[in-house]
Amino acid sequence: MLSVALAAIHLLSLVAGVTVLILRAKALAAAERPEQLKPVFLWDNLYALVAVFWLGSGAFRAFGGFEKGSAYYLHSHVFWTKMALLLVLLGAEAVPIVAFVRMRIRIARGEAVSFEQKPLLLRLHWVELGAIFGMVLMATLMARGVGASSGKSAAAPVEDPRASMLAKGDAVYRMRCLTCHQADGRGLAGKLAADFVGDRSRLAKPDAVLLQSIENGVPNTAMRGFGGELTLEESRAVLAYVRARFTQ
Repeated sequence: MLSVALAAIHLLSLVAGVTVLILRAKALAAAERPEQLKPVFLWDNLYALVAVFWLGSGAFRAFGGFEKGSAYYLHSHVFWTKMALLLVLLGAEAVPIVAFVRMRIRIARGEAVSFEQKPLLLRLHWVELGAIFGMVLMATLMARGVGASSGKSAAAPVEDPRASMLAKGDAVYRMRCLTCHQADGRGLAGKLAADFVGDRSRLAKPDAVLLQSIENGVPNTAMRGFGGELTLEESRAVLAYVRARFTQ
């Protein structure tokens, strides 16, 4: 629920930010005298407030443990493109911030205010809008999985080597051992083959002894050797499976 709220705040503040930025630019374009700067300062204050919600909610979504997690973002080249555009936006906004602060100070002191920077300030509004639209494009691409790292990352699941071995052992057991030892490992109560469940001594032997039995068979029993059919890796895998499956 919190992730949904953060997403809503992020989206709404983005829309509000674009709207306020445009209104600030229009008010600045219309201002010719110091007294006409009041609407500019009003929209400037609102722009700063909206930026807190926009950037704050974005940071929480990326690094606060919500949604995809920080590893997803940090391993995405699209995300870093988005961050580069954010730096462009912040750099472009730094000039209006300084200019408006100076204007406020001069007005408060009753000093003359210069409008020489107004053309530059208006152009920078377009730069900021372009950066915002670029960030929206990057966010759209990320939402569709574009830019995600294909290699292993901190967020990628790591294969459990033991689980892989047991899966291989299961396959070997079904192919080579099931007929005699049976699915329950009892070998018809030891009448057809060794009873792994009823006779605990069978699996109490060391791995080396049991691997030898798998490879060479057991004399005077129905247990034949599989040395020419199974690799050492497969023998180890089926032994690990038998121990895990029938030793409770």
